[in-house]
Order: sequence, then C-alpha cells, then structure tokens
Amino acid sequence: MNVRIIELEQTVIYGVSKQFDGMNYSSKEELRHIMWSEDCDFVPRRICDGYDGIWYGIWQNGKYMIARKKDDVKTDDLETALLPSGIYAAFRTERGGLAWEELPKLWDLIFDSWLPNSNYRKKDGPIVEV
Repeated sequence: MNVRIIELEQTVIYGVSKQFDGMNYSSKEELRHIMWSEDCDFVPRRICDGYDGIWYGIWQNGKYMIARKKDDVKTDDLETALLPSGIYAAFRTERGGLAWEELPKLWDLIFDSWLPNSNYRKKDGPIVEV
C-alpha cells in the first residue's frame, strides 16, 4: 500500500455539498458518482471551468463536498469548508481505474487493514480525497 504521513496547513476550500446520511443513497460511492456526473446539475461545472488542477472530495458530518481552493473557483456563491491543520495519512491509488471503483477498494484497505495495524487512530474530522 502506498502511504505517507504528511503535515498540512489549515486550508479553506469552496464547493458544493450534498447530504448523505439519512437520504436514500445505497452507498457513499453512489453519492460520489452522482455528484461528479451530469445527473446532479454537473457540480464540477458550477465550481469552475475545466478539470485541470487539484479537486477535493470531502466526507464530513454526513455530507460529501466537491471543492477547490479559492484561486481555482469561478464564483463566490459556494459553500466553504475548513480542512484543519494536522498530521494526515495520505494514500495513493493506482492510476487508470475509475474513482467510484478504486476508492471503495482503498477505503477497505485503509480502514480494515492499515489503520488497525498502524500506530495511528482516526480523529473526528473530514476524510479528504484529492
């Protein structure tokens, strides 16, 4: 598993979120796929033009948010989220797979295998996809 421990500064991101908990989504992967597709008012296009640059997918408090840093958004009419400073475990997937297929596999590896066997513990806060 490709993992590294990194320290991040506090970052404010801007984007669009959708409630997951208590809604009729069968899985987080279904919600992620819907938000990145044209079925959901094409959320990425509401944030900026094009896909170049860094995108964030944030799971927090029962919501999923697609976001970017301030310099990369085209409007001020977006929600904000704060990524707290701290120590993060960063995992990398293999290139070539589709996100909605690869990320569930990665989550299973992280939470069922790596985390229980590491000296780290998950804190309350966001789970960040970059």
